Amino acid sequence: MNERIISSGDAEICTEAFGNPDNPALLLVIGASASMLRWDEQLIARFTAAGFYAIRFDNRDTGQSSTYPHGEPPYTLSDMAADAIAVLDAYHIEKAHVMGRSMGGMITQHLALDYPERIITATLIYSTPSNSIAGGCEDELPGMTEALIKANQEIARTDGTAAEQTMRQVKQQEVLHGSQFPFDADKGAALVEREKTRAKDFLAGSINHGVAIRNSDNWRSRLSEITTPTLIIHGTEDPIFQMAHAEALAAEINDSEVLWITGMGHVLPEAVWDIFVPRVLKHIGRHL
Repeated sequence: MNERIISSGDAEICTEAFGNPDNPALLLVIGASASMLRWDEQLIARFTAAGFYAIRFDNRDTGQSSTYPHGEPPYTLSDMAADAIAVLDAYHIEKAHVMGRSMGGMITQHLALDYPERIITATLIYSTPSNSIAGGCEDELPGMTEALIKANQEIARTDGTAAEQTMRQVKQQEVLHGSQFPFDADKGAALVEREKTRAKDFLAGSINHGVAIRNSDNWRSRLSEITTPTLIIHGTEDPIFQMAHAEALAAEINDSEVLWITGMGHVLPEAVWDIFVPRVLKHIGRHL
């Protein structure tokens, strides 16, 4: 890894860039509790081969970025959007295409709302228009499935060996996966171990990101203000943000369209890349 630490206010954000810096920029924003490693390098290579300069980064409380006391994150989604802008500034990028997964999609919406001059296109992957699922507000959107709630409760346990704790993480990945694509438990375990080895505090994100989302002002009423061309990509079996979340995004963001992926959950498995990558390239290619 060719990591670089940049500053965002009083926070340090760990970044990594791929490809030719003279090419159009693609900023990759990952979701809650996950480090930038969740942006698979082979997936990134497909975008750099298509002529993009891709940048991924660790959100606060993941990987090598700044960490904070458990349960007391001094930041909200707005601060995390400002971190993304700090990343662009550090790489001397005026404007970028932005692709966000889950919480990263929430951050991308904040970028489109608060920094529209810096974002060319938005791609929202299995995301939501609201912080309701974290308890930040009340609306009609459905919550998590019972299977996922049970898996999350298992992860919250602190007993057992390190290997048992890793397997709880892997079991959660399996629940998130969806029924139509093969799940590789060994690959999932290897990724968890990589994240554990690399993290300053492996548990910080899983504890603090939900609090940060809940403490954020709800932005759903502002979605009609977004003018950034937006592609929404969502699985029909997402156990965190069920299909109604994507439908609400599509209904409330004016210049938007949806790609449904049948049988996909709250993950982006390699088996869907042949559908996913060309569709994203078509979307951002219209605005080069």
